[in-house]
Amino acid sequence: MSGQSPLRHAFFEATRARWQMEDVKLHWVVDMPIREGRLWAEQQAKSEFYIFTDDDVLPWGKNWLERGLSAMSGNPQFGACSSRSVIAEERGNYSIPEGTEILGVPCVGAPLWMRKGLLFDNFPEHLFVEECIVLHNYLAKKGYKEGIISGLEHLHLGFGFATSPQLVRGF
Repeated sequence: MSGQSPLRHAFFEATRARWQMEDVKLHWVVDMPIREGRLWAEQQAKSEFYIFTDDDVLPWGKNWLERGLSAMSGNPQFGACSSRSVIAEERGNYSIPEGTEILGVPCVGAPLWMRKGLLFDNFPEHLFVEECIVLHNYLAKKGYKEGIISGLEHLHLGFGFATSPQLVRGF
């Protein structure tokens, strides 16, 4: 989306700068359909976990990568997890009970922690707007859960500027 407008490009630059503050190896998926992008990311990943995210979603807080890695490592029943948005309208109306490391929640999105080795060529074709439910069903058939990592947050810079018409706030 960074080529859509100067504002979207600024979102991308801020996002890239923030991710570069983490100890990660970045790969940019450009001009690739969502399914193919996910499969490409799965193939490129060299570690037990990888993060598939959007060009306008920033990690929020200190030691973000370390905290997420610890939670995913300690909870092998979770195939995919996300963090919680700092934007109230995106947060959801649930609370994470004290002492819960990962709250089981279906259909999580970016930034998405993925356990490597779960996506294969039989991952179904789908539209961008179907992504979360298709991934949920695919992982559930393999016996994995999805969830929100307790205490891990993100900032979605593009909130209100979405490509999905139902999410556009008139900007």
